[in-house]
Amino acid sequence: NIVIWKDVFEANRRLVMTASLLLVHGQLQIESDVVHLVAKSFTDLSHLSARMRDEGPAEDSGRKPASLIHSRDFH
Repeated sequence: NIVIWKDVFEANRRLVMTASLLLVHGQLQIESDVVHLVAKSFTDLSHLSARMRDEGPAEDSGRKPASLIHSRDFH
């Protein structure tokens, strides 16, 4: 789970809402079997998503090509 506090979200709203591939930097929190990443900053990697879609997995990965998985919003 990625947790984005309101102030971090508001400061990065445009990037979070528009990026098709987003790198999240933050603090990892683990309690029992629950893992959260508390977001602190973001890097837009959208330029890589088109290449991933076009190229698919590497030849030696043994995986069949699949479409990119869209994120889910749990608020």
